Amino acid sequence: MIAVTYPSLFGTTPDRKIGTWDELVTILSDHRENADKERAPLWSPVTLVPGGTRKNAAVAQVNALVFDVDGGTAYATAKAALADREWIAYSTFSHTREEERFHLVVRLPDPVSGEAWAKEYDNLRKGFGFGDNLRAPSHSYFLPQHRPGAEYFVEVSG
Repeated sequence: MIAVTYPSLFGTTPDRKIGTWDELVTILSDHRENADKERAPLWSPVTLVPGGTRKNAAVAQVNALVFDVDGGTAYATAKAALADREWIAYSTFSHTREEERFHLVVRLPDPVSGEAWAKEYDNLRKGFGFGDNLRAPSHSYFLPQHRPGAEYFVEVSG
């Protein structure tokens, strides 16, 4: 298992386990129209301990690096930093052509333990030169969605 999904912002028990990178890419490639961002399901790039829920202590390992880019870094700039890596990028609910907002999901060559994640995240972020402070191992992200009629994108490496 490399990721889990949660039914909603308030659901803490995973409703789906994602087994492979290819399966995760398929799920994250499905960008859905949604009028209410807060009602969408979430996902997290983690393996949980048996019976684990969405909390830091339940994260056995983190399997992908996710950057939540809400301005300040252009998509083209961020994409250029991903050379020779496996990744998927998708616009977020608040994305516009004028204000690019997106998630970059980078496959890690090796999983990182939940306990070591915050420090490792800081090290990885420095190597990319951009990113946010969302380093809690249990952090979850909305599945790809956009406002009705809004512009959106999904792009996969390779």
